[in-house]
Amino acid sequence: MEWAGADYEVERVELGSDEYKKINPLGAVPALDSGDGNIKTQANAILQYIADMYPEADLGPDESPEDRFLFNERAAF
Repeated sequence: MEWAGADYEVERVELGSDEYKKINPLGAVPALDSGDGNIKTQANAILQYIADMYPEADLGPDESPEDRFLFNERAAF
């Protein structure tokens, strides 16, 4: 979010806690409340979502298979 230049707030949570499971039933992965009523989970999916939402930040890959692979490889790391 910082690299995208987006406004955001960070909230510390205890992964696996009952309180966090109310937000994210999986309880063990990151979650992003994008304000649209759908909580997004899974780091790779969140990173791709941010890249897609802020194309002017040029965080995502171009359309070539190699660049898409490299983006996904690094996001999965």
